[in-house]
Amino acid sequence: MEGGFKVHETLDKIVVAPLTASAGPEEHLEIDRVRASVAVRPGYPDVLRRQHEGSVGVRSVLGIMGSVSLLAGPYLIVVTRRRLVGRLLGAHDVWCVEGVELLPYTHGAQSLGAVQAQDEERLCRMLQDLLSTGQFFFSYDYDLTLSLQRAAAARDAAPAPGAAAGGRRVPLSTHSDRRFYWNGFVQRGLFEQGGAGVDRFLLPPCIQGSVSLNRAVKVGGRDVELDIISRRGCRRAGPRYCSRGIDADGNVSNFVETEQILSYRDARRSVRAAATAATATAATAGSTHFDMRCHVAALVQVRGSIPLQWSQRPNIRYKPKPRLGEAGAHGFPLRKHYQALVEAYGRDVVSVDLIDQKGGELPLGDCFREHARMLDPAVFRYVPFDFHKECSHMRWDRLSLLLDKVGRDIVRHGFFLGAYGTYGRHLRGGGGGGLMNGTAAAAAAATEAACDTNGARRPSAVGGGTAALAAVVVDEKSTAAAGSGAEIRAGERWGFIVYSRQNGVLRTNCIDCLDRTNVVQSMVAERMLRRVLQQIGVLDPASASESASDDVTAGGGGGVGGWIARYPHLQFVFKNAWADNADNLSLFYAGSGALKTDFTRTGRRTVRGLLRDGYNSALRYYHNNFTDGRKQDALDLLLGKFRVRPGAPSPLRDSTLVLYRFRVIGLVLLAGVVMLLLALANPMADSYSQMFHVALWLLALLVTWRLLLHYGSSFV
Repeated sequence: MEGGFKVHETLDKIVVAPLTASAGPEEHLEIDRVRASVAVRPGYPDVLRRQHEGSVGVRSVLGIMGSVSLLAGPYLIVVTRRRLVGRLLGAHDVWCVEGVELLPYTHGAQSLGAVQAQDEERLCRMLQDLLSTGQFFFSYDYDLTLSLQRAAAARDAAPAPGAAAGGRRVPLSTHSDRRFYWNGFVQRGLFEQGGAGVDRFLLPPCIQGSVSLNRAVKVGGRDVELDIISRRGCRRAGPRYCSRGIDADGNVSNFVETEQILSYRDARRSVRAAATAATATAATAGSTHFDMRCHVAALVQVRGSIPLQWSQRPNIRYKPKPRLGEAGAHGFPLRKHYQALVEAYGRDVVSVDLIDQKGGELPLGDCFREHARMLDPAVFRYVPFDFHKECSHMRWDRLSLLLDKVGRDIVRHGFFLGAYGTYGRHLRGGGGGGLMNGTAAAAAAATEAACDTNGARRPSAVGGGTAALAAVVVDEKSTAAAGSGAEIRAGERWGFIVYSRQNGVLRTNCIDCLDRTNVVQSMVAERMLRRVLQQIGVLDPASASESASDDVTAGGGGGVGGWIARYPHLQFVFKNAWADNADNLSLFYAGSGALKTDFTRTGRRTVRGLLRDGYNSALRYYHNNFTDGRKQDALDLLLGKFRVRPGAPSPLRDSTLVLYRFRVIGLVLLAGVVMLLLALANPMADSYSQMFHVALWLLALLVTWRLLLHYGSSFV
């Protein structure tokens, strides 16, 4: 519920009720602090209408993210601060979580010992810090885990999200993509205990990643908006060196689905289409009224760690050596991973591998190439491209070689194209409804009738030769729905008319799936942006060139001759949207902003960009070695990978000894450097004595440094 909730704590229960009235029956959530049980009760609680004896406070919260069990028992995770990011498709407000609190169900903390109480405080703080990073996003009336194409495909599920079923609202999470549903585990127990109706008190599905909305720009005299949504997978989550490769189920680390959405708000117009679904009866047959809010076009790309079993554990070194798993351990998980991509995106997967073909990355590349050959070539294509070798000495124009290799694949995959708006059925007596009016609606219906969810042809729809309306229920709102930004009549629903679908996906990886991957994905997105603008009639097809070299220049955002340079405002918006997306994804996974974003923003490498890369590299080194372990522990708690057992030994390692060791080693190194400088700066009467002192402190520095590297894993 967008308006928030009032939480009232007493000695024996926690009561949660809406701050404002909403559609449907009055209900409240009640948590028994003695039994640690959860139930939805009818009516508005009297305890919130008057002062209750034994009350320990009333507070307002914005929603319940879920619950987690720690040493003292279960805790309620409530959102206390949020920030409006923007409005998706002109209708759905998207929010960012900026603050959470943990409320204990029971009074179990009173029975904890001193060490356990300290551990409990650390566990709570870890979760609060993780969830308050500003990188978890949600919408109260739109499921952000779904791409536009998957949201449109949800028409086949029944009942639709937001629709009534047995007198109750179906949870928005009914059709969620579980790969990106980050609060799914912490909500599972509440759904199981609270039963039907508990969803109205819970936060909608949250994604982790990056959301950039409402970047408006005028192209060809028309206003368009560019949005980028990146959804990071939660099935193998973790920071950079803590999470690499693939697991036995085919889930890879740092898996991210990035969707570039272009919306063009046409003048409001209506379309009437015949309702000819196979289940329609004479009593309900009639015409459907569709009010289009905007055209929408979306391109989806994915990235993910090299799909082999490998690791790269932090050990104080700047770049630890990657280590491959056993030779026979890669094939089955790799096949499962690519099969999952086929099921999600269609039978056309192109895998672009950007890692170095030398040094520490060479064994990974050789193994990946060997296993990729075993996949079905009719469905999968492996494209190696040594990014650092090909683009060495600032030869960024050579990225055109990669675009030449995958250009036909990009065109073949296509993109999702449709119209978004509201529709509602107007019943009338008599026969079977009139013919479809409007070329857009006709094209949409014909495409929808002829294609399945992956774009493959299927048998014609029934209904006397008139195709069924390709309108898909995404959400249902009443006229009084808050924050919609559009007038919706009773009975109308948000939905899509589908013109075309993306059939296939480009999967890109480098060693981290960050910096090099960001550059390549932005180039591919620029090429498809041009095609989208041409197809929806915003850009004249004759005004944009088709050469790969122009794509490289434009994808980076600079230079002369790129088609996008002819539209400076669009160029600026596009470059910065993708650079911000790169920074946001890198910040969570690597601990700093992305590298090479000066190229993404300006189209060339700059001295300032190189200095910024040096700073970000140092920041990554610090976080990867000294703070990422704590983040991994918090992620394991949030996603259910680790479950705290009351009474068990402390799950947290005592970092005091580690910190002491590191400080001692650091002081020894510092002392060695100081003494070496003093020996060099103060000449002695006896040159042999000076040489002896210099050699002594050099040896001390060398031995200390070797010890630090040898026992590096003990310091992280």
